[in-house]
Amino acid sequence: NYGDRFVALDLNAEASKYAKWDTDYFNGRPYIYCMLNNSGGHNGMFGRLESTMNSYFEALGKGNNIQGIGATPEGIENNTILYEMLFELPWMDPTKRPTADKWLEDYAHARYGTNNATAVSALQDLKNSVWNCPENSEQRGASEAVILACPTWEVDNVSTWGTSKIFWDTYDILTAADKLISVKQEITSNVGTENYNHDLIDVVRQALVDYAAELLPLINDARLAGNTAEYRRLYELYLQLMLDL
Repeated sequence: NYGDRFVALDLNAEASKYAKWDTDYFNGRPYIYCMLNNSGGHNGMFGRLESTMNSYFEALGKGNNIQGIGATPEGIENNTILYEMLFELPWMDPTKRPTADKWLEDYAHARYGTNNATAVSALQDLKNSVWNCPENSEQRGASEAVILACPTWEVDNVSTWGTSKIFWDTYDILTAADKLISVKQEITSNVGTENYNHDLIDVVRQALVDYAAELLPLINDARLAGNTAEYRRLYELYLQLMLDL
C-alpha cells in the first residue's frame, strides 16, 4: 500500500474545474493544484486569471487534501501575469483574499514601479477579454495567429491541437494597447520601464494578430464577390501587417 506516499498532480486544475466541486477529489488523497496555461507552447496572450483564483479557493474550501500549487511547464515564457498570480495564491488568506481587480492594482504597482490608474485599467481590459477564457471552453493555450497557417482562405487552426478562434472582444485589446501607450512617459524606473516595454510589445502584437484574423475573411469576401479593387486594397494591408509583425 503506497497510499501514504502518494501525491497526485492535477495538471490543468484551472480548466478542468473538477477540484472545486468534487468533495472527494482523488479519493481523498493529497494532490497539487496545477495550472496548464499553454499546452503546446503557443505564442500569444491567453489565460483564465479571475476564474483560476476563484476555482483554487473553491477547491480549497472542499477539504484539506490540496497540498500546494504548481505550474505545468509548457510554454511558460509568456503570459507572465498568470504565473505571478498562481504562485501568490497559497500566501493569500482565504477569508480576506483580494478580488482580481484589487490584485491587479497591486500587481501593476509592483511591475511598473508606480501607482498608475491607466495602466491598471489596461490590465483590467485584458483580464476581462484575452485573460478570460470561458469556463466551458476546452482551449489550452493562446489562439493561433492565422498568418502562421498554411496559405488558405479559411483558417480554423495552425497546429493539429490548436485553434485560431477568438473568444474575446478584439476592441478590448486595442483599448488596452492605447492605454499602455499613453502612459509611457509616466513609467520611469529602470525595472518598471523594462517590464512596461515587454508588456506593451505583447499587447500591441496581440492587437495586430487579431487584426489579421479579421482581415482574412474580408479578403476572401472581396475575392468571392469579384471586387478586384477591394481585394487588392485588403491584400496589401494583410501583407504590410505581416511585415509589421
